Amino acid sequence: MVTARRQSDPLLVAAYLTLVCIVVAPVFLVATPPLVDYPMHLARMWILRHAAEDPTLAANYVVHWRLVPYLAMDLAVPVMALVMPVALAGKLFLAATMALPIGGTAALHRALFGRVGWWPLASILFVYNAVLFFGFLNCLFGIGIFLFAFAGWIASAAWRPAWRIPVFALIAALLFTLHLFAFGLYGLAVASWELGLAATGRSARRDQVATLLLAALQFVPALLLWVAVVTVSAGGSDYARYGSLNDKLFALFAATSFADPPTAFDLVFWLVAAAALAAGLLQGQLRIAPRMKPVLAALLIAAAAMPNWLGGSWGADFRLPAILPFLAIAAIEARPSPRPLAAVAGVLAAALLALRLWGVVGLWQDSDRRIAEFRAADEVMTPGARLLPVFGAMPAEAQALRGIPPWLARRQEYDLTHLDAYAVIDRAAFVPDIFIAWMTVDAAPRHAGQHQIAGTPVEPDLLRRSADPSSARTLAAGPDIFGDMPFWRDWPQRFDYVLWIDYGIAPTDLPAMLKPIAHGSYFHLYRIEHG
Repeated sequence: MVTARRQSDPLLVAAYLTLVCIVVAPVFLVATPPLVDYPMHLARMWILRHAAEDPTLAANYVVHWRLVPYLAMDLAVPVMALVMPVALAGKLFLAATMALPIGGTAALHRALFGRVGWWPLASILFVYNAVLFFGFLNCLFGIGIFLFAFAGWIASAAWRPAWRIPVFALIAALLFTLHLFAFGLYGLAVASWELGLAATGRSARRDQVATLLLAALQFVPALLLWVAVVTVSAGGSDYARYGSLNDKLFALFAATSFADPPTAFDLVFWLVAAAALAAGLLQGQLRIAPRMKPVLAALLIAAAAMPNWLGGSWGADFRLPAILPFLAIAAIEARPSPRPLAAVAGVLAAALLALRLWGVVGLWQDSDRRIAEFRAADEVMTPGARLLPVFGAMPAEAQALRGIPPWLARRQEYDLTHLDAYAVIDRAAFVPDIFIAWMTVDAAPRHAGQHQIAGTPVEPDLLRRSADPSSARTLAAGPDIFGDMPFWRDWPQRFDYVLWIDYGIAPTDLPAMLKPIAHGSYFHLYRIEHG
């Protein structure tokens, strides 16, 4: 038995490495992976790496290292960029972010069942989920580390507490630093695991309480860091909103959704996966590790209770559902199946993966061409200029991708939400919606009032109405949920250029101060002529 297992190990390792490379390959087939938030993260990495040597960039942004629980990318990419271009460092970080949940699933499965085997490879099917689509990379990277950390906690059960608690206290503090959501998952998983063990254990109640208290000690350093963040950090919000029915439906399908709203393929994929899981459990082909049942139950309850907005973070409700398949696959033991059934399952999984990659590659290469089109046009901008993004409505015909069926993938308004961030990299421009508050970068003092944490591109009608000072005074001028004033007020005096996403339909009734200087197939770039 041992010999057979050793003989199969090289094949198993080769299969994991090959499939991981296939899954992350789209990252390296484009110049810039077009995840929704990725341009803003990449722009922040550019600032962290180059602000000290670029006076124009430093005039717009100030590097501000501080203790915030979202530092995964900020700690890794600028260091990598010391020996490689920022763009390549960002791609490598993204590839690692996509691979970590797969490795973490295998590690947790091994901690539970004593072996890895082929079954955890099923996690590869769920890499392209809603969390990745929106580019929540700090969160997703932290979740991958959480899976390894939880596997380590289970595997270290026989360690002496004098070693185990300090080691995992450091790990918990690291998770907190990488991303608060990952730390919360780790705390919930460990707590439910230990409570489940105590409920089924035969030791005296006093010993059970002592064991639980020892396990809880590992969280003390991270909780102290949390207190420090709350008391000394300039950012933060206690705003929370549970969300609408549409929000909850999107969260339900988040594990297989790589679009918002999901495509027909996303929904069918989810139904196939759910049906296969149910059939496997009912027929006894799949078995959940008994000790993982309290953990999965706790995470399901947390997923159902999670609000859409939590502590200033949008999309909190779909993050946990998106990564539940990794935990479920790790917690499940797949028993040997008849060869015909195994062959059918393998062909179906390969077909789903092939279709997913076809859609992703087609969409990303299309977006890559559009990004390159804007980056060629933004060269006309004066270095260090202030750029205001404006978004028109996306017509239905603009959603079609050449050669890709609409049920599989389509263009979306989200694809270009942060297009203006590339001007930060290309022209050291100031943009009002870059992710800087609560992060490691701030807007320079001269841009006070021009930045909005939850800022979104201005709608054309709002731009037109606010161009007239007398009309602008009648518009809503109060702060948003984070206390920020609208960045678009007084835009004719406070910005230098306007990037107008019009999807090829040239806007009419332009404010008189806008003068066209460049255009592309889906945008116009205007210079603002100040009084």
